[in-house]
Amino acid sequence: MKRKGLSLVELLVVIVVGTIAVVAVTSLVVESYRNWNLSIQKKSLQEELDLACYSIKGTVEEAKKVEIEDPGPSYGTKLVAEYDSVWQKEFYPRGTTLVIRNKETGEITTVIDSLSDISFQKESQSETILVNITVRKAGATLSNSFAVFLRNKE
Repeated sequence: MKRKGLSLVELLVVIVVGTIAVVAVTSLVVESYRNWNLSIQKKSLQEELDLACYSIKGTVEEAKKVEIEDPGPSYGTKLVAEYDSVWQKEFYPRGTTLVIRNKETGEITTVIDSLSDISFQKESQSETILVNITVRKAGATLSNSFAVFLRNKE
């Protein structure tokens, strides 16, 4: 007797194999999307960290006088930089944002909005400011520490 078509067992085997293939492809796509999204978040966080570091470094290098405020004279969370009477700027945290304030105009500008921690330390014998900064967003955390030498020190 000749049969036409598929038996029930053959049909079930095809359905099971097809389901396994669809699940495998779907999980691969979902995992790829998660990795892509995570890399985008880390890239964005790295850009914010770079922006904060370059903003601080550029201002401090040009300053003639730098003072560190908030807990003590050599270590703190607020940095005041000035260049004669031309400009005076302050960097300090405000919640999760790092802001820069122009002391003459009172204008406050947000540098980044993912700040977790920042500290400034002045080396006692040199004109060098040590900066430690940590940023956090969506579960990712990045840190950077760097030193800035005052080029225009009086």
